[in-house]
Amino acid sequence: MRGSLILLAPALLVACDSKKPAIPEEPGVNVAAPLVVQPPARPAPAVPAKASPVAALDGIPPTFLGTWDASAEACVRPSDQRLMVMPRELRFHESIGRVYRVVGVGANTIRVAANYQGEGESWRATQLFRLGGNGGTLAITVDNGWVVRVRCPAGPG
Repeated sequence: MRGSLILLAPALLVACDSKKPAIPEEPGVNVAAPLVVQPPARPAPAVPAKASPVAALDGIPPTFLGTWDASAEACVRPSDQRLMVMPRELRFHESIGRVYRVVGVGANTIRVAANYQGEGESWRATQLFRLGGNGGTLAITVDNGWVVRVRCPAGPG
């Protein structure tokens, strides 16, 4: 009897947790993972209906690379929201993430796992990155939903 209750406990917890909102899904893509996200503060960008299969990747794909900031104006005069995305590194205003795993979960969506350091702290995080606006916007999952950045034009040189 006791063993049955132990086996039922996870099912009951899942049932109690079923009211948690899910990540906006890309059509045909299952983004289920240990990542828990609240409803987006801003809607995630629309993505095409055709999705590619889930696949481990060797670094962040070229379509995601570049400099991203809060607005086109911030691209000219960098803000503390700036993000530089490189194949194996994410550089934020006051932290750096060393990417150790990238998984493609759709045509324009990847799951990125990184070890971060900044402001004297170290932590590990896994986030979804979703391209929108023909590659001009990048939505990233955060604790309370999504943040959206715009692609900055490449600098001279």
